[in-house]
Amino acid sequence: AVQAGNLQAMLRRGHIDPAGLWPGLALISCWTSAASASMKAEVERRFPGVPVQGKGLLATEGVVSIPIEEYEFPVAAITSHFLEFFDQESGEYRLIAELEEGREYSVALTTGGGLWRYGLGDRIHVAGFAKRTPLLEFIGKEDCVSDLRGEKLNALFVANTLAAFESSRNAGFAMLAPSEATPPHYTLFLEADDCPPNLPVLLDQRLQANPHYSYCRRLGQLGHLRIFLVDGSARDAYINRCAALGQRAGGVKTTVLERRSGWEHAFRGAFVQAVTGEVCA
Repeated sequence: AVQAGNLQAMLRRGHIDPAGLWPGLALISCWTSAASASMKAEVERRFPGVPVQGKGLLATEGVVSIPIEEYEFPVAAITSHFLEFFDQESGEYRLIAELEEGREYSVALTTGGGLWRYGLGDRIHVAGFAKRTPLLEFIGKEDCVSDLRGEKLNALFVANTLAAFESSRNAGFAMLAPSEATPPHYTLFLEADDCPPNLPVLLDQRLQANPHYSYCRRLGQLGHLRIFLVDGSARDAYINRCAALGQRAGGVKTTVLERRSGWEHAFRGAFVQAVTGEVCA
């Protein structure tokens, strides 16, 4: 009854106080890596003093890593399944004991349920070791590829590209998506306080490290990258459109690369002019 009264008072004020609503909250467990990394700071701001713990890498098919309080990154779940890690440079699979700090690998599971060398499509970075057990940082999905004109942009490449710029790295929301306009091009949807006027050009140049994207740009098959500054909550607008497209709202995950187009109609905001930095509708 007391909490119900507190909640009613908050609703009358038009503001929910998380600390007042859950005064005994001791830990928040949520996704904190890859596309969810930008949300961690917001959760910490809304729940000051409450520890935020990443969930590790949990897939429907099995458990790859689990959080342990004393370590910054999740620890490989060595007793859950038989884990192997594909090294793209050598073209070979590595066992747990063969992983090297600082390297990236793709995860494969062999489970008691019958999966054998099942590729999850997840990529991890070895962030260190808990004694002899690797600490695995999830860095993204490998199977998310956008391909309007043969450019073959994948989510991992896009995530690394956006991380190179402070404006997108520290944004509340940053998502690259294709546009079927004439000519077709990519747009970065950004929820941020400001956007440097040269960011569209610099970001486009950085994307051209992908030779397929660079080739499409040289041929004119893809136009200049654009930036759309989002007003309000980009995350809410993203979830609402995904739900309208048939996804279950509770299953929607934000992503750095969205393969579907038409997002300029889903978000409130305006495009940024690359040369002057002025915002135009």
